[in-house]
Amino acid sequence: MKSQLDTEANKPLLRLLGVRDTPASVESLLDLLRALTREPKPQPLLREILKWYEALDRIVAYQRETSKELQQAYNEEPLVLTSTNE
Repeated sequence: MKSQLDTEANKPLLRLLGVRDTPASVESLLDLLRALTREPKPQPLLREILKWYEALDRIVAYQRETSKELQQAYNEEPLVLTSTNE
């Protein structure tokens, strides 16, 4: 979405369209990645997977306190898509 459309005046319309008005939490983004790791063929979902990685990067850039939570999740769970699609 274009950032110039994200204004107070457009907020009612954006809500009707289903646009989120609060940022996603780290836990909800991790849950999305967890769901994607269960896909038997992740290659067609690569764009979606990268989108959620980028969202997590943006959160960490502004909320440093979340980095421990993310580091723990990445250390304990298979959340990184490898070159062998695993």
